[in-house]
Parts: sequence; structure tokens; C-alpha cells
Amino acid sequence: MVEFKRVSIEDKPLVDKFLDEAGLFNGDSCFGNIFAWSDAFNTKICTDGSLFTCIAELGKDRMLINFPLGKGDRITFVKEICDYARQAGRKPSIGLIADRLKPLAEETFGDKLKLLRCRNNDDYVYLAEKLINLSGKDLHSKKNMLNGFLKNEYTYEGINAGNLGEIKEFCLQNSFTTAETLVIGRFFDNFVPLGLTGAAIRINKTLVAATVGERKGNTIIIHVEKALHDVRGAYAAINNLYLKNDNADVYYVNREDDMGHENLRKAKMSYKPDYMVEKYIGEFVE
Repeated sequence: MVEFKRVSIEDKPLVDKFLDEAGLFNGDSCFGNIFAWSDAFNTKICTDGSLFTCIAELGKDRMLINFPLGKGDRITFVKEICDYARQAGRKPSIGLIADRLKPLAEETFGDKLKLLRCRNNDDYVYLAEKLINLSGKDLHSKKNMLNGFLKNEYTYEGINAGNLGEIKEFCLQNSFTTAETLVIGRFFDNFVPLGLTGAAIRINKTLVAATVGERKGNTIIIHVEKALHDVRGAYAAINNLYLKNDNADVYYVNREDDMGHENLRKAKMSYKPDYMVEKYIGEFVE
């Protein structure tokens, strides 16, 4: 029997176990994001002991079921969750399904599930070494921008108990939506229990950039990145210095999705991702 419960910080070991066993280091498949967005989507975790998933409410009438991880009878497991969704007046869908799970989804559900691409939710994944060194013609302009910033009298600092509150306020003041403000607050309010790290840059003691990330295996997932737009090169600097100073040993950098925002997509593509994690939503065929 499937158990349904709201996400809490105490669920991190359980969720990490299933995600780590599956080798998933996507932006949406890490406990930090599951927890931080859980209030926005009324997220619940569901498990029968062998299989695990999360469900999230979308709008007024949909429920998104993450592809179930673990070993067991996925068909029966998902059917029970779909029944739960329909009893709540919501149409169930499976997603987001990362490309590496697509063959398993097709094998599990066959022609009963129609897979639709979700380009806006694709993750951008980069080689850490390339973002640190910014070598090559493609990244020459980024290196020039970084070098220009480094001429400032700047200081770099990791996030700690002494500066966490100030950096939280800086990130909140530079957020764009109510949902983003809520999520950033949850990251900072649960910084240590979530196992996060982060850093900030100052010029003349004034914060100009900050970032927050979560380590998963050989990957650092960037959850928050904020900078003052009128300080040229501030984004390039926090991107580079956080990797160089605190994450030089990781292989990949996952900078998450662009949510369909044209300017964000252009910015993320300009850093030449090594690959994209393609995402799908599965709609049940009646």
C-alpha cells in the first residue's frame, strides 16, 4: 500500500537513497529542490517501501507524478497514485522524465503513455573544468568579462552562520517572482540540514553577487545565482569563483533549466553546455 505524506526535512535520507541508487543528478531530482518547491506545489512523497516517487499539484486540476524509482511493480504503484489524484479531482501525468529514464518508461507503460518533450525544463550541464578555465574561442568573451571584473577590489567569501542572513536578503531582493522568493527563503532557512554550500562577492563591503549549490556525486547543482546587473561581470565572477574556490573537484556543473525564458536560455547556451538533460511528460492514453 502506498503511503502519502508532505515533504519534510527529515525525509532527506530516504529521498537521497532512492535518487542516489538511480544515479539521478538532475535539477528536479535532488532533495534540495524537492523540499524547497514543496510548498509551491503541495508536494508529497509516496512510497510502498520498495518504490518511491513525488507528486506535485499543477494549477487547479493536474497532478504530476515523478517517474517511480526503486524496484517493484511500477504499474500497480502508479495506478494507486493515479486513483488518489482522480479522487482529488486532478488529472495525473508522469513527469518530469529525464532522458536516461525514457527507455524504462516506454518499457514500463508501452503505448498506454504518450511522451511529450518539455524543452523548457531541460537541464544545462557543463564540464566544470571549462567553466573554471574558460578556455577556447567559444568562451573568450566570457573570460574577458571575468578578467574585467577581477580588476575590482573585490572579496570572495563562503556562506556561513555569520553572513547567511545578509546574503539571504540580498538574494530575496533580487528575486523576480513570488514563487522564487519563497523557494530562496526555504533554501537559506534550511541551509545546513539540506547540505548546501554557497558563496558571495563584495566590492567595497557591498554584496554584488551570491550563489547556492548542492553537491550530488560528481556534480554541483546550482540552485541560486544572483548578481547586480549594473556591476559588469558580477554573474561571470560568482559563476567562476564558486567553482574555482569551492568545487574544483567536481566534474559536472548542472545549472538547471531556463523555464522557457528567452534571455535565460540565451545566457545558459552562451556558456556552451557539454550536454542537456532532456525532459518529458507522459500523458496517459485512455
